[in-house]
Amino acid sequence: RSFISVSIQNQLFIKELMNEEISAQWIYKTNAFSVDIRHFGYSKYGEMKISAGYSKQFGNKIAIGLNFHYLLNHAIHYKAQNSFTFDLSFQAAISEKFGLGLAVYNPARLKYGIKGGQMIPIEFIYDCYYKIGKKLLLFSEIEKKIPGAFNIGLGMSYHYSQLSFSSLLTLTSCSFLISVEWHSFIFGIRSDFYYKTGISPTLNLYYLL
Repeated sequence: RSFISVSIQNQLFIKELMNEEISAQWIYKTNAFSVDIRHFGYSKYGEMKISAGYSKQFGNKIAIGLNFHYLLNHAIHYKAQNSFTFDLSFQAAISEKFGLGLAVYNPARLKYGIKGGQMIPIEFIYDCYYKIGKKLLLFSEIEKKIPGAFNIGLGMSYHYSQLSFSSLLTLTSCSFLISVEWHSFIFGIRSDFYYKTGISPTLNLYYLL
């Protein structure tokens, strides 16, 4: 569905580690256009990412997406760094109950800085889901970063009337999300617990167009 959303996350209750995001998606027939602006950090250092994308659905079974990203890394007393990259994604509904998807971030191995410096990490994400009735959805995801760690997760999502509950358990963290739909708004509260470091809370607000 078409929407506008705002999200605010505080990582580990440290004021310097804030994730702030505003995004929008517009659906026209079998086409989807998206814009996303997010910032991690605070005024003295951090990274801003501005993204724009397009995806297309084919025959109610397959969808392919392409997103372009502009990255701005900044730190006080240092010159800001500008970078560009993109991602490709694929999603398929194998049956009425089962589907899977694959996304690749920075497949061209682009580097930080327009002139080229350290490589922007490549990221592979695989996910699949299985529907149990109309209210319960089971899903799994596998994530690998190069360079970086490997992670795998299992989750579930339950929808009842205007209330939704989701949870995800991975090798590094577990998360819980509760959302409530009211007219054209969806309010969400999420908590991520990282086993080694602590809790990161998130507030989400969606306006459905």
